[in-house]
Formats: sequence, structure tokens, C-alpha cells
Amino acid sequence: MVRPPVPDAMKGRWTPGEDFMLASYVHEHGASNWNLVPRNTGLERSGISCRLRWMNHLNPDIKRGKFTHHEEQIIIHYYARFGPHGYCRQLVSIVF
Repeated sequence: MVRPPVPDAMKGRWTPGEDFMLASYVHEHGASNWNLVPRNTGLERSGISCRLRWMNHLNPDIKRGKFTHHEEQIIIHYYARFGPHGYCRQLVSIVF
């Protein structure tokens, strides 16, 4: 099923005001049902755009920066044990 495009949806850079509106909405209502976010906040963005902005830029739980030595050792261990495809699934099951 193909979704129709969002009419008059903005493209391009997010403004600080849009970031604030999105972050406020997610803190109040939680990070779910992204298709309702633009409708409930008045943002002229698609639900997918809102989800990506939250997940990649605004979510305070995302750790940015280098891996610690301990984290590197965990990755090396699981990569050696399960190979390039299996270690990802094992790390996800450990972390989440």
C-alpha cells in the first residue's frame, strides 16, 4: 500500500521552533504513532520526518561520541563469535 504524500509538507532544515514543538509533544505523549504527531502539533512535516528527527537528533537517550573500551570489547567478542551478521542480533538482544 502506498501512502499519499503529505500536502504542503515542508522539506529542508528543521527550525528550532519545530524541534521544540516535536520534543515537547514526545515528552508529553511518548514516542509512538508518528503519523498523528504532525496533526496534533501543527507541524507541516510528515510523520516519518518527525520520527527520523526524533530518533536521529532530538532523543536525549541516544549516546553520541566514541565507544568506551568496554563497549568495543563487547562488539569485538560478538563479532568474533557470530560473524558480521549474527553479532548485530546478539547485541540488540543484550541492549534492548
